[in-house]
Amino acid sequence: MADALDVDLQDHETIDEIRLVTELMVVASMAPGELEQSVIDDALGVAASASGFPAQRRPGMARPA
Repeated sequence: MADALDVDLQDHETIDEIRLVTELMVVASMAPGELEQSVIDDALGVAASASGFPAQRRPGMARPA
């Protein structure tokens, strides 16, 4: 008799999220500095859009305290 609790669970949204985070990690590990938003958008496969998010810091800028 098979164990009723021995089932494969798949959460497709979580699998997709893990795939996207993995792709970002690979891209970030190959980048010489901070990633530009366009590189992030390309890695995620999304079209660039004008968003209300602030731009990332430029290299050499002081970090906020």
